[in-house]
Amino acid sequence: MAQFIEWLYKQFDSNLLYRRIIVFFAFVLTYLVTVWSFGYAHAALDQGVADMNVAAIIAAIQVPITAVMTFISKLYWGGRDAVNNGN
Repeated sequence: MAQFIEWLYKQFDSNLLYRRIIVFFAFVLTYLVTVWSFGYAHAALDQGVADMNVAAIIAAIQVPITAVMTFISKLYWGGRDAVNNGN
């Protein structure tokens, strides 16, 4: 067990595992929100409701998640470049 803890600490410390976990979480969150958006739009069309209210609801959910994914991606790639360049 101690070897596993030491290995895990090494992964977090030297390989920046926490950044990869955060990026993976943001990717999964973006995927789930996108699937929900498609389902919501499809259900609205089945009920004959195709207006700006549906688009506004989807945008109200999709835009913040996309902004979070963009922010996390910039942090990840910027930090990765800094680590690779030795800064």
